[in-house]
Amino acid sequence: LMVCSSVIIPTTSDDAAVDGVEMAAMRFAQAKKQNQTLSLAGVVLFRIGSQSRRIERVVRRELEDLLEEVAPVFRTRIRHMEGAALDARKRGLLVHELEPIAAKAQRERFAKLRAGEQESPSQHVHSSDVAGLAEDYANLAGEILNRLIELQGGAQNV
Repeated sequence: LMVCSSVIIPTTSDDAAVDGVEMAAMRFAQAKKQNQTLSLAGVVLFRIGSQSRRIERVVRRELEDLLEEVAPVFRTRIRHMEGAALDARKRGLLVHELEPIAAKAQRERFAKLRAGEQESPSQHVHSSDVAGLAEDYANLAGEILNRLIELQGGAQNV
């Protein structure tokens, strides 16, 4: 916090994580006293179920109240896809790099099923479609870039 210019706080929807945002904001306020250029770029929601719209709304409102217009809660949320998380970590890939591998693995899985063959456990891919998750990350990157431009006094949209 002493050497950076902006901070993004990631959080999940559970109460402990939201409490963690409050703790991080207090640490941020302390660091801001020594690093006057430090700004809170925003908070991003991670691991939100695609069908958990009500939970997302409640948590988003709670975070917005907590931040009191100091920083935004980014509109983009990163959905929860445990299979994609497992596959990306196991292979050391980013989600957008996993996307073509997951699509190919799904085609091969169906071909083996049609042929009556077993899938090799070493080649198993848990996720079948990570395009939406990759899109979440791309949208978040655009939002973050726009926010950083805004913090630097620009008005450009990425």
